[in-house]
Amino acid sequence: MRENTHLLTFVISAGILFNSSANADDKELRKLRAAAQQEQRAQIKVRSELIKDAKKSFQEFVREINNENRERIAELEKEFDLKQVDLNATHEARVASAEADYQKKLMDLFMDPSGEKFDEQKLQQMETDFKEHSDALFALKKQSAAEVQQATIAYIIEKNKIYDEGDQRILEQASTLGLTDEYSPILITPTGGEFTRQEERLNEKEKENVVKIQQANMKLLSQYRSGKELREWEIQNAEEDFKLLWEENAELHELDSQQMLYNNLVMGAFQGEASNHQELTEKIADNNKKKSLITIEYKRIRDQNRIKRNTIKKGILSK
Repeated sequence: MRENTHLLTFVISAGILFNSSANADDKELRKLRAAAQQEQRAQIKVRSELIKDAKKSFQEFVREINNENRERIAELEKEFDLKQVDLNATHEARVASAEADYQKKLMDLFMDPSGEKFDEQKLQQMETDFKEHSDALFALKKQSAAEVQQATIAYIIEKNKIYDEGDQRILEQASTLGLTDEYSPILITPTGGEFTRQEERLNEKEKENVVKIQQANMKLLSQYRSGKELREWEIQNAEEDFKLLWEENAELHELDSQQMLYNNLVMGAFQGEASNHQELTEKIADNNKKKSLITIEYKRIRDQNRIKRNTIKKGILSK
């Protein structure tokens, strides 16, 4: 009986020693895991501070470049404004002379001394003559507008060169500051041979944070990476818009030319019959309808272009 008692005492003592040893190991693991998590937090904090300082330095550099660009562009703009003043004055004088000549030809057309009776044939001949004079003036105005447009595009191209140089310097500075680097996630390594659920969550969160950092940096630099492409695309848009404008102007011009003739005739520039007045009034009404449809159609085209361009612009900036 006494021997059994000693044996039971030994077993209990051994169990206590084993449990004490296991508890000590668990406590040591918890300390190591806590230290690993603390180390992860410390490294993440250091990285965050470095990125924060880099972005601050980057923004200061961008402001310096923007100030330089403004000064250079101000000089360029001053030269362009002077050139544009001379260009506009030349074109205005040319158009004014052509309009004076145009008005004289119209007066000659309405003051026809032939005394021919006004009829459909006479109206068609007047429309032909009127259109010829009107088309010549329209072509001159279009030529003048095209020359101003070419000068404007040339100025924009020179201005864009300044922006291109600035963007390149900004991207080089971003690279120097580490804002173009790919960050590796700061991960906890397993302690005791396996991850705890908390360690797994912390590592997953860190991987997600690294992706967010990359995305934020890409967004910060996107306008400088895409600036050149965006500006070249905008010049193409300006050229397309100019072409579209003068296509619309040409269609409206055809109707405006006819309507000016009809208005003068209806207002008594000739001695016609009532039927002639009625016919001309109907032609004027028809012209107004056509002009409205043309305006609506070109507005539709511009609205479609705006929607398409917004999508294209987003695509360019997302690169």
